[in-house]
Amino acid sequence: MGPGSSEETLPGQNWNSTNLISSPPFRHAAPSAPWPWVDIDDELNQDQYKLMEAEEPPIPDVCNHKECNDCWKGYPGSRFPNWTKSQVKKSKIAEAITRESKKTCICHRVDIDNQGHFRNADTVNAEPGLETETWQSFLTTGRPSWSKTRAIFVERMSGSILQMLGTRYNIEPFFFSSSLNWIPSRFQADLQPGVGDSITFTLVFLRSVPSKKMPVTPLKAVSGSLNNKLNGSLDSSSPTPKICQSVYWQKMLQESNDPTLVLLIYLWHAMYSWDQALEHLYSHIRHLESNVNLEIAQSLHVVRAHQLFYASLLDDFRERVEFIRHHKNPATTSDPAEIQKGYLSKHFLERECDNLKLEITRLNRDLIMQEQRLKNIMKLVFSDVNIKDSKQLKEMTEAAVRDSTAMKQIAYLTMAFLPATFVAGIFGMNTKEVNPEATGTLPYYVAFAVPLTLITIWIIIAFQSRYLLLEKPFVVRLGWPYYLMKKWWSRKPETKTTDSSV
Repeated sequence: MGPGSSEETLPGQNWNSTNLISSPPFRHAAPSAPWPWVDIDDELNQDQYKLMEAEEPPIPDVCNHKECNDCWKGYPGSRFPNWTKSQVKKSKIAEAITRESKKTCICHRVDIDNQGHFRNADTVNAEPGLETETWQSFLTTGRPSWSKTRAIFVERMSGSILQMLGTRYNIEPFFFSSSLNWIPSRFQADLQPGVGDSITFTLVFLRSVPSKKMPVTPLKAVSGSLNNKLNGSLDSSSPTPKICQSVYWQKMLQESNDPTLVLLIYLWHAMYSWDQALEHLYSHIRHLESNVNLEIAQSLHVVRAHQLFYASLLDDFRERVEFIRHHKNPATTSDPAEIQKGYLSKHFLERECDNLKLEITRLNRDLIMQEQRLKNIMKLVFSDVNIKDSKQLKEMTEAAVRDSTAMKQIAYLTMAFLPATFVAGIFGMNTKEVNPEATGTLPYYVAFAVPLTLITIWIIIAFQSRYLLLEKPFVVRLGWPYYLMKKWWSRKPETKTTDSSV
């Protein structure tokens, strides 16, 4: 496509692309397991043995970052000692931390005021080599008193920023490992009634991208640290969206202090991304319908495989919405001072989750309809192939009929000349009856010709008798006259018995 083209393509539309998504290891998706990122066949290393023998608490106290000598450099092990070096390496967090970044990482901050308006706060420019200054800005920069919720969007995340965010906001390493490995996960931790909790979940969703860009979109993941009603913060690795230019949502954010509603806004963006992508997929299927031929058969199977994957992603999407609906912010459900706002927040959350579930159901119906249309195209392709095969078979039959007609004509010509050929053969025999000077006689000819003819007929019938004498070797089939007489003789008494009974 030329510059400025608005036509978009779907992930996976390049059938020869090697940039494929492997099946995510769901066993490493949440901290519910008794160990982080360890398989059954993994061997314990020295760090894990030291951790088991240590007398220190498994989780250290929260650091005030005053005399810790930059504890963020040891993340995740400094905050979560059970994440040893081998586990950090296997989860690809070590690769993300050590990967050299030559570009400036930018952290965008967005605050929500009491009126439900989104305001751009300052940005943190993390330039390579200035990690100390960046860390100090995270520690010293506060939030205005009117800010109900703060969202942080990271552009070109570097390894140092990953460690700083994880240390500053006490983010479970599972958030980063799930994001890096495309693992849909969800869990709630650090539950404090009346204060808040920490909700982390990752979501893989479908997104159309311009044809000039990569066919696979980066994972959008969200991890929320939902503290008290005036101290809600939310960190995300997704780009800053143009959100809440809506009176409907501004009114809800104005009446509710629950930062979980901001999380639902991200899910609505994922919802519309799904809607747009399935719309483009539908257009692609319609294009295939207008170009039905055998060459697109492989493409149809590839699209079908993608649709099966998309159906599983929609199921994950629904589970994330159910998770948010059933895990409400404890700060809004346990605050006796503002119980009315707590009821409003609960009502808003349940209503919007139900709306999202209705939209997900609609997307599922659209996907099922597209699958049916795709099956119809596949049947049409195979029917077209069968029709073409039938036409070719008809042409071959007509050619065979023409050939058989020609062979009949040749046979007729041969039969017309057969008497003359027979007479010429007789007069050409070197016998005394024809040539008095010859030594041979006609009885000699008959004596040799008749036995050879009978032997030839005998052998031919022996070869053909495999249909009469099933599973018999050729030597046995040479005695076919005996078996035929025996078979005929065994039928004769049966015929007489039948006649007498009648």
